[in-house]
Parts: sequence; structure tokens; C-alpha cells
Amino acid sequence: MSFLDNLENNLKALEGNEGSGFEDSNQRTARRNDERAAAPWAEKLKTADWTAKLMRQAAVAGHQRRVRIGLFWLGASLRLEALSQRLDLRPTATGIDAVFLEKNEVRNSIRIDLAGDPAKLLGQWLQVVDAQKTHDDAEAACVYNELKDEIAE
Repeated sequence: MSFLDNLENNLKALEGNEGSGFEDSNQRTARRNDERAAAPWAEKLKTADWTAKLMRQAAVAGHQRRVRIGLFWLGASLRLEALSQRLDLRPTATGIDAVFLEKNEVRNSIRIDLAGDPAKLLGQWLQVVDAQKTHDDAEAACVYNELKDEIAE
């Protein structure tokens, strides 16, 4: 391939990328505007007594169930994670949404009230975690019994 052919191919490739670059810029601008609009709610989430109570209650509940509940700040969002279940508290321009996820798929979303009791929200999420733990324990028992039978043979 000659130098001119190579140059022409490079120019065509750059022209093809121009449209997506403009769209990426628009998406970044929209995301930045959303983050600015949600900033007051993000600050409330980080500093509220409600959040501290939720974290304490989650730690106690995880210990009682013998399930590790991870608490992570991801930017302005707070994530609770146990087994393959997640609960994301996401600030928006109009409030804070609790998003229930299972294996990164949204199952449910509700608006939370920082003046309320976090135990209600935590209880809803822990019901799903408990159901998964029961399922996982039953599955592990079946595998254990199968292995035990194979070893006995």
C-alpha cells in the first residue's frame, strides 16, 4: 500500500469518527449537568444521620446473617452489596432513588425519604438477600452430598 493510499484511509477513518465524537461530547455535557443538579442531594446523602443509621444497621444485619455486606461510595452514590444483590442509593435532581439490582440488572426502584427510618428500606433489601442465601445454601448442600456420595463409592 502506498503512502497516499494509507493517508486516504486514515482520513476516511477520522471522518467516520467525527460524528461519534460530537455525540460523546453531548453525553458528557448531559451527564455533567445531571451531576450538578443532583449535587445538593448527594451532599445530603453523605452527611445525613439516616445514612449513618443505615450503615450501622446493615453491619449488624450482615453479622447476624453471616453474610458480608459491603458498603461502597461510588462517586455520589452509596452501594450496599451482599452475595449478588445490590442496593444503590443514587442522588438525582429531584431526590434520592434506591435502586435494587441483581447481577447488575435493575429489579426495582423507589424514592427514599431521609427523614424516615432506614430499617424499612434495609428490610426490603435483606428479604431478597435472605432468599438468595437460602437458595445458595441449599445448592451447596446438594453439591456437598453429591461429592460425599462419589467419595464413598
